[in-house]
Amino acid sequence: MPTKIEIKLPHRTSRHLFPEIVCKDGFMFSAQASDWHYCCPKTLDFFKLSCYSEVEVGFPSQPEELLLPFQAGEGSNVFGYVPLEVVREIIRKHGGTL
Repeated sequence: MPTKIEIKLPHRTSRHLFPEIVCKDGFMFSAQASDWHYCCPKTLDFFKLSCYSEVEVGFPSQPEELLLPFQAGEGSNVFGYVPLEVVREIIRKHGGTL
């Protein structure tokens, strides 16, 4: 029987930002969505990250190959319009969330 991987997507802790996502193996990254981030839809009306279809991922604690197709520019630590399913796949790959 496969092990269940827990995925907790954050709720906004302030009007503008979601808290950093920390995985069980220590991998960390920022996932943001608002009217000024690379996301879809562009709105502040959603307070759950899971309400967005694509989010901006930034500053992963180590390189993550699943993010490379979304890199905002060569050498950038920002990745735009990352589908939420890719975010979930990254979290599963790193053992789930704390």
